Amino acid sequence: MKIVYINFYSQDNSYRAGALITDMSTKPVEFRVTSNLNIGKLQEILYGEVLQEILYRERFTIQLLNSLQEEYDIVLTKEKNLLSIRKEIQKPVVHIQKYDPLCQKTG
Repeated sequence: MKIVYINFYSQDNSYRAGALITDMSTKPVEFRVTSNLNIGKLQEILYGEVLQEILYRERFTIQLLNSLQEEYDIVLTKEKNLLSIRKEIQKPVVHIQKYDPLCQKTG
């Protein structure tokens, strides 16, 4: 089984994404990274709060996954809104997040 980890980086108005494929022992098999994408003020105004969601999904994730040479079985991401790409890539997509014991409900 091969796993793809998708992650994003943003600073100021510059965005970038990377995809890492590992085998089951987490040994890296393939790595891809995008070039910087600089966003202007006009684009920020036009897209508003959905700017990151649109960039991450449409501009980065699908293109990165399509560019991978290695076959993969599952995609892991910290971006919950990327769960919707399941339909386009026909692979399982899983949202992961850091465990925070303070957020646990007591019952």
